[in-house]
Amino acid sequence: MSINALTERPTRGSPFYADCRLQPQPSYPVRLTWYFKGRYHSEGQRLSIRELNEYTAGEYTCQATITPPTGTPVTINATKPIYYTAVPSPDVTGKFSSSYHDTYWVSIEPLTQRIEYRAPYYAECRIQPRPPYPARFTWY
Repeated sequence: MSINALTERPTRGSPFYADCRLQPQPSYPVRLTWYFKGRYHSEGQRLSIRELNEYTAGEYTCQATITPPTGTPVTINATKPIYYTAVPSPDVTGKFSSSYHDTYWVSIEPLTQRIEYRAPYYAECRIQPRPPYPARFTWY
């Protein structure tokens, strides 16, 4: 399961779109639910944020609930932090600093190709651009 951003460069005041993808697609019914900072946001594959700002930027989770005909429903989560790029202000010379980084992009890249019941799932956390200081990641 992955969250794929459809908006290339999220900017403050602009809309943002992303899709939740489940591969391979199970043969059972799947319900996709979006959560923002742990609270219900919307239903469906597409995440639509009307306007990115300090109130709408943050951690979004797509939860897939797979319901087999018999047995207990299975839930899978994918989380993606969504932040907008701050526009750098010019320095005293009126030029924009090329080393200015107010925003870092964190992505979770799935390493496991197939999701299987009771099998381990592997993913890698990446940050861009590489910060000049050590970064610590916490998975939960």
